[in-house]
Amino acid sequence: DKQLISALFQPEKQADQRDQALALWFAENFVCKNTEEGLAIIQRQGQKLNQVLWDDIAHRLNHDPCPEANVLVKWVTVLLHLPTSANNQWNPLEYLLEKCRYPQDNFIALSLFEYLTKPDVKLKEKYPSNNNNELVDIEISIRGKRLYLERSWQKIFKPHIADFIDRLESIITNHLSNAHFSLKAWGKANENFDIHSYHRSAIEPHKQDHHSYRESIALLIDAARDIIECLVEHNHQRALAIIDAWFNSKVPLLKRLSIHGITKSKQLNPDEKINWIINHNLLYVYAGKHEVFMLLKVAYPYAAEPIRINLLKLVELGPHTEKDIPDKNRLIYNLLLWLHRIAPDCFLVAQKFKAMQQTHPDFKPREYPDLDHYMMGAERMGPHSPVTVEELLNRDPTDENIKWLLTYQGDRFWRGPDRDGLLHTLIEAVFKSYQWSWKWVTALQDKNEWNSDVWERFFRGWEKSSLSEEQWKEIIAFLRDHPQLYKHTD
Repeated sequence: DKQLISALFQPEKQADQRDQALALWFAENFVCKNTEEGLAIIQRQGQKLNQVLWDDIAHRLNHDPCPEANVLVKWVTVLLHLPTSANNQWNPLEYLLEKCRYPQDNFIALSLFEYLTKPDVKLKEKYPSNNNNELVDIEISIRGKRLYLERSWQKIFKPHIADFIDRLESIITNHLSNAHFSLKAWGKANENFDIHSYHRSAIEPHKQDHHSYRESIALLIDAARDIIECLVEHNHQRALAIIDAWFNSKVPLLKRLSIHGITKSKQLNPDEKINWIINHNLLYVYAGKHEVFMLLKVAYPYAAEPIRINLLKLVELGPHTEKDIPDKNRLIYNLLLWLHRIAPDCFLVAQKFKAMQQTHPDFKPREYPDLDHYMMGAERMGPHSPVTVEELLNRDPTDENIKWLLTYQGDRFWRGPDRDGLLHTLIEAVFKSYQWSWKWVTALQDKNEWNSDVWERFFRGWEKSSLSEEQWKEIIAFLRDHPQLYKHTD
């Protein structure tokens, strides 16, 4: 009876109990069994699926013994090209990717990886500031959850990366580019900055990236790093072509990845690496500072003396920009400090660093001159938060302070205090004092403020804390009673 099952092929219809039973019956009888008949029914019904049928088909592919590759590829192709509202808690495509087998499911694995790692733009409420009256902001994250995608990357792709590399490079380059240009379209990024690059201290694994919030897009950065490292070892000419394209992409993360690729190259000698830095005017680059410092680390101590002399002349000139940089001398000092640390036996840099110290006795060596911001212990170091943890703990949730916490933005593009620094400090304040955090939570509840990004930081602070059983009960009851917070599920 066509009328009986027609609701299964109406995406807009709210499925009732009968529809749910019919969807389960269809999945049991026409997915792994009688596949061609099932696909023919979908074709005759206009190639549309109700969400309940989409879910049951995907679940059947997951829970039945793994079907033949030709069956799996047909269903995955259909599911990926039909609308779905798979929720954040359970996306069967993530589990389906984990089930893929090498090499028979390679096409399916790539298709699922491309779909699940695609950056999606989400609108979120924005609190008006004194500078503008915008009410809506955006955030970008990939569709799949990082935990499952990382497992699939380690199991399927990385061990056989040479077989996937051309397609994967194209997918990841497009995804990182699209994420950046979406932010740029909203005025939230430029050639030197976007929030995903800012949150990533280093392209290589780095302890600083364990202190801060790691976004789902970090998976794409790790994958791109694995790809370029494989290419510089096994196909250097192809690697150089990608490095050149990434460097000229105007996407900060791709630019940083290109510098990392030069660092990892074993075919370029130290002189060639230093000249690459010079020719690309990278000594004082903002997007990629850490990567440039790492490249100097592997090249400068072993470069020929004329190359080092040429480099040091450029170091002393400082950054070339159209506007004055107030901390120009400090930037020169930090770079000389780094070169002196990585090449302590180089008399050329030793002389220049000593002279710089004498000229600027107020400058003190930084522990991490390669990083503009870093975390040590519980507190964020550097000028990025407008307040310290202690100063924040001394603030009560008055109307004025609540408005400040919800709306503060700071400087998004340079080295001044910014919202990201404030939110990191909020996590540490919550971690240090549950009582303080609960005062703020109840004040936000009283004002019916549920959409702010501060909630995620309260959750992260509690997650890090050693709370009592009673405190956990209080939190769980609060979450149960306020479904408005479920938008912060991740």
